[in-house]
Amino acid sequence: MRSVSENCLGVLIAAAVVAGCMAPLIKRPVQPTSELRPTTAIHTVQAPGHVSPLNHQPVVVEGVVTAVFRAGVWLQSITPDDSLLTSEAVFITAGGVSETNLRRLRVGDRLRIGGTVREIISRYNAGGLPVTSISADRIEYVTESVVLPAPIVIGRHGRVPPHRVIDNDSNGQLDDTAVAGEFDPTEDGIDFWESLEGMRIQVEGAVALGGIWRRRTVVVGDGGSEASGLNRRGALVAGGDDANPERLVVEFSRQSQPLPLISVGYRFTAPLIGVLHYDRGAFTLIVTDPVPSGRLPELQAETTKLQGATDYLTVATFNVLNLHPGSRFKAGGSRVDSVARAIAENLGGPDIVALQEIQDDSGPTNDGVVEARRTAERLVAALLPLHYEYCELPPTDLADGGQPGGNIRSAFLYRTDRVRLISRGQPQRGLQARILKGPRLSLSPGRIGTREQAFRGSRKPLVAEFEFNGQRLFLFNCHLKSKRGDSPRFGRHQPRVLESERIRLQQVRLINGMVHELLTHQADANVIVLGDLNDFNYSESLQVLCGEQLTNLTGSLPAQDRYSYIYQGNAELLDHVLVSSALLGKAADVDIVHMNCEFPTATQVSDHDPVVVRLHVPPLSSVDDSP
Repeated sequence: MRSVSENCLGVLIAAAVVAGCMAPLIKRPVQPTSELRPTTAIHTVQAPGHVSPLNHQPVVVEGVVTAVFRAGVWLQSITPDDSLLTSEAVFITAGGVSETNLRRLRVGDRLRIGGTVREIISRYNAGGLPVTSISADRIEYVTESVVLPAPIVIGRHGRVPPHRVIDNDSNGQLDDTAVAGEFDPTEDGIDFWESLEGMRIQVEGAVALGGIWRRRTVVVGDGGSEASGLNRRGALVAGGDDANPERLVVEFSRQSQPLPLISVGYRFTAPLIGVLHYDRGAFTLIVTDPVPSGRLPELQAETTKLQGATDYLTVATFNVLNLHPGSRFKAGGSRVDSVARAIAENLGGPDIVALQEIQDDSGPTNDGVVEARRTAERLVAALLPLHYEYCELPPTDLADGGQPGGNIRSAFLYRTDRVRLISRGQPQRGLQARILKGPRLSLSPGRIGTREQAFRGSRKPLVAEFEFNGQRLFLFNCHLKSKRGDSPRFGRHQPRVLESERIRLQQVRLINGMVHELLTHQADANVIVLGDLNDFNYSESLQVLCGEQLTNLTGSLPAQDRYSYIYQGNAELLDHVLVSSALLGKAADVDIVHMNCEFPTATQVSDHDPVVVRLHVPPLSSVDDSP
């Protein structure tokens, strides 16, 4: 079914944040008009489902204004029915009535509005759900200063959202009734929130599931007592069978200044009250009432207990979030120094650290610079008295994606008192490392995927050979295709369309093929594939990458500890360490060091938690390091 995007929701929400939902308005907003009768109940316009059966039809509705945005208002019925399947609110946009006149409306105005039903889909999120609206041609005042409808309580004292399923019975687009499944707010989270679209709601016992980003955070109600995936640290862990539909994005207006520091586990001391909007792929509570105070949890950054020893090698992977010499915290202080401190202290000074998202020396400035020597020098100096060296290969300018001009790449830090980099070949830009007889790499360090379509515009894996205790190790440092471009979890495509996974599958098949070739030459070779793999341990791409040759060590952790990144309140595992059978045994230990993603955004060293493994690598007499 066709929907309009001219009055896109992304613009409306941005305007709401700029203007403030409760901005002062002129007393008489519109000119008197002729009487509008008869009226259609708002719940009849909404109806059960994600698309109004009255789409494109003229209607007259009556209700009270509950929130005013720059480009529209939310109108809620004061005569609701008893159905839990239908919303009692609708979004009003400009039609024959100008945006200026809409902006003059006030919260509490009871109005009769005539116009045409439209389903709006934001052009900023083509995969998002439509929002039912009325393009207003005429407005008639009924009265003003009406008491607003009481907010619907979300939680055990009101309506309880589903806790596991977003949608499990559709096969296509939810705005296409031919393939949309049963509208079931009791089981499907996407239907639950849709049945409250635009209505005033209040979340009692709201507890945050992450920090603040662009004046948004994510919460669950009831102190998290009903949240199925909440762990002891307050993170809501997602799993293959648990998408956590009970979480809700919360947006604070610019009038809510100053906002507190918020982290995982932050508890608001009073209910959050506002209107339930939908924007950029997520149901969002726009807070209209004063923001209550809250309490930060006593959450401590973790420090690993895994330490290297005579026969034990420690290896870590750490996405350091667009790190360059000028990286600083908003409150001041060098992020490069903080990354070094985290490596030395929280990670215990691993023997080898695989880094992702190292930018060039000029950071995001698009000036043709690709080298990252200053970043390397600062890191190595800040890590003293631990003796590290740094190795990487600069990408071709603007060829590897990421922040424009940043030229992100992967790199290795390694302790020269513990391991030795086996250097091979003369690296050249665009040259791809290969597996040679021995086995050995044609280039160490080297890059793979430089000529492959799967890695076009994406980070190329960095490979290198190292020696520890006379044993040779082959490391693949990977930063795979991001999930950008996938349809949102609460989007109209159900099941979701995972466009990025198609590309990651091509990438992992190439990496797995090289691992297979290497192990064909030497079945007991020590192989480690690690990095920000941008997918979950239960995903198809991780299963293909492991194949029959590798084991994902993070899979051995308890389910409630498997996360390294938080996205829209979901604690997810994106960073992994995979090892060959020669390194697998009772002595293979793994630790995800929770020190970043749970904490206030402004204080995070990175947005990823690092992963550390300890491997038993006993001495051998010698290593072939011939060219």
